[in-house]
Amino acid sequence: MGATYRLTDAWSVYGGYNTGFDLENVLGSRSADGTPFDPEESNQKELGIRYAGDGMRFSAALFDIRRTNYLTTDPNNPDFQISNGEARVRGLEIEGELLVVDGWTLQAGAAFMDPEVIRSNDGDKGRLADTPRFQATLNSRIALPVEGLELRLGGSHVGSRSLVNAGPKRLDVYTLVDAGLGYSIGAWDFDLTASNLLDKRYFTGTGTALAVYSGDPRQVALRGTVRF
Repeated sequence: MGATYRLTDAWSVYGGYNTGFDLENVLGSRSADGTPFDPEESNQKELGIRYAGDGMRFSAALFDIRRTNYLTTDPNNPDFQISNGEARVRGLEIEGELLVVDGWTLQAGAAFMDPEVIRSNDGDKGRLADTPRFQATLNSRIALPVEGLELRLGGSHVGSRSLVNAGPKRLDVYTLVDAGLGYSIGAWDFDLTASNLLDKRYFTGTGTALAVYSGDPRQVALRGTVRF
């Protein structure tokens, strides 16, 4: 559910609210009295302002995302679980696009987040695992002098994250660079992309202290499509 109110031709304010549920994390889990668990629930609230003018687009929004009814240890029966855990991420998201000159476009975004486990019986109330306080992206599209040829360059930055909820161990900051070259001629489109161009070694969390995932190494792909 959402709505937008136009203040002027260029400025508008907007808001939204949505909910969701997830059965995956409760299937197979046990309560002390054998009652099946209700699904995990989630909700997101957002309030922002947007500008759209000649050659420029910009938006900024405050958000609050909550995950409720997730499983945590039953304090009266430690071998079982109850569904009263709660975590939330709230913060500020900024995003925009700028036409620098004809044929050259910049797009950027950043999010400042406060991730926290606010209700749990597992002794892990505090910073939410594998969620950075800051992340950002920057992308550029440049039309080259050859008709139909376009160069793309981009980067993404992810701040440090807790390995586990409220844990002292941090996953390292990382920045990835991507590049691409697109060419269109007649009914054909060709696209050459290189992800993680600098072959940066990085890791993402699993939510437990037992393992981490290694990020994807450099990958190069060539794709061709034809319209008919």
